[in-house]
Amino acid sequence: MHATFVRAPDVPTAEFGDELAVMDLKSGAYIAFNRTAADIWKLLESPRSLEQLCETLERQYRIDPERCREDVEGLLRELEQMGVIHRRDG
Repeated sequence: MHATFVRAPDVPTAEFGDELAVMDLKSGAYIAFNRTAADIWKLLESPRSLEQLCETLERQYRIDPERCREDVEGLLRELEQMGVIHRRDG
């Protein structure tokens, strides 16, 4: 079974057009997300695996599966370190 990721409850966010700012719960600073990261954030409203995220993004942005996996893994690690998402091992 694969791990899933989901947003932590009550994370402060602000939207600016296609961009989204999310508060780093450890530092209190806001981090600006580009459109792709904002789309991932929105998908994480409900638990999703890395594979589910990449399937959606590959269709939406027509990107290479390997590149998608690398980029999404990096973002998920960063979001976990910020304390704004939780990993659930399945």
